[in-house]
Amino acid sequence: MLQPSITTMNMEINTDSIKMSLNTILPFSTNINFSYNGIVIGYNIKNKDNKAEKNFVLSFYGKTIGTEISLSSSENFNGKITFADSTSINIDKKFLKFQTFQISTYYVFNNNKFSYPAAFTKNYIQKKNSGSWIISSNYATSNTKTKQNLFKINTISASLGIGYGYNWVIKSKNLIHISALPTFNIFEKNNINTYNLKQWEIKGTQDVIIIGRMTTIFNFKIFFTGIDAFGNFTIIGDDKTGNKINFTHTKITERLFFGIRFKN
Repeated sequence: MLQPSITTMNMEINTDSIKMSLNTILPFSTNINFSYNGIVIGYNIKNKDNKAEKNFVLSFYGKTIGTEISLSSSENFNGKITFADSTSINIDKKFLKFQTFQISTYYVFNNNKFSYPAAFTKNYIQKKNSGSWIISSNYATSNTKTKQNLFKINTISASLGIGYGYNWVIKSKNLIHISALPTFNIFEKNNINTYNLKQWEIKGTQDVIIIGRMTTIFNFKIFFTGIDAFGNFTIIGDDKTGNKINFTHTKITERLFFGIRFKN
């Protein structure tokens, strides 16, 4: 499977007027995914263009409950950092390293009619249109650091929320899925350390993590193919101490997939 992924970050510290805006170089990587009875294991195979990009995912998609554990590391960033005196530096590949660890879980209310496994493990085929409210929880950590200790960002959060998912069935076998699961922090510990040894603890009042999923599946006798997209949006900001720091992270992964269903 081809998996292009895009990661964008933004940080703003108004007290020192340090502003950062970064994007990743778009890497095309080949993923191997194995799925059995709702369990999915995925890992990206390195090539010469994405040696600095690593992703591992272990998921269980059940009809009622499910969980996903993901680890990722990226050094494919480029962009610019601007300082208080209006000077700036350009960020090239491998100057900055961004690592994340995340565990997310869900509970589906309408589990008799709505199927998450039909959309993401491809082990099931949903026959009729259906949607459901979904309760979601999320635990996430991230670590961002640069060469020469220009700055370091550490985040830890636990969050809860409720979202909605829907499956459209086309001609009794093909499927379009869309879902959004926003969660709001109930615990967090976030801080930024800068090159001049200043430190800020970020305690936002509206911090949110939004997980969005979309997929289109075309089912044949034993084969299936399609495209899916996964988005993770993290927003941390508006420090209660008045420093007005905000940090946002977006990761969007798109995949073309093709597989064989051994049991119909």
